[in-house]
Amino acid sequence: MGPGFVSPKELTAFRMAPEIMEALRAIKAKEGIPVAVQIDFAIRDWLQRKGVTLEAECTRVATRKRP
Repeated sequence: MGPGFVSPKELTAFRMAPEIMEALRAIKAKEGIPVAVQIDFAIRDWLQRKGVTLEAECTRVATRKRP
């Protein structure tokens, strides 16, 4: 996903085992990948392995009109 793309997100709340959160935070500290992005990647991979097809991941943002 590059500049000019927006991926709408739905705010969610769920419980996660402390050791999983600790591992995700360690990856964030080491590689700079936000925890939410790591979780998104993992869930998308799991859904793909289950044969679930997702809709388009992002939509193009309209360009600004210049005066």
